[in-house]
Amino acid sequence: MKGRHRLGKYVINTEDIDRIAVPSMIPKRSNEIVVIDEIGKMECFSPLFRNTLINILDSNHPVIGSISLTGNRFINEIKAREDVLVVHVTEKNRDELAENYVNRYV
Repeated sequence: MKGRHRLGKYVINTEDIDRIAVPSMIPKRSNEIVVIDEIGKMECFSPLFRNTLINILDSNHPVIGSISLTGNRFINEIKAREDVLVVHVTEKNRDELAENYVNRYV
């Protein structure tokens, strides 16, 4: 089937990523915060997802997202960008994240 890849026991349908996930990432207004859940190995099978993510990160929109702890080259390059702050969410810090980071960077 076109657009389908395997990752372990999972089948990834990139057509669904392109049709559902990618449009939901694209901001509709100039003052929107973009929330992306998640930037993971499965999503990265879609070239459209990867290109859209780069375009959004290169834009003026603030982005809040979750990203895989481990990953491929693309994921590692995203985490290594100078304009990306990686915060590890733990049970101990999760309640303060919105106040400490969102208000400071948005």
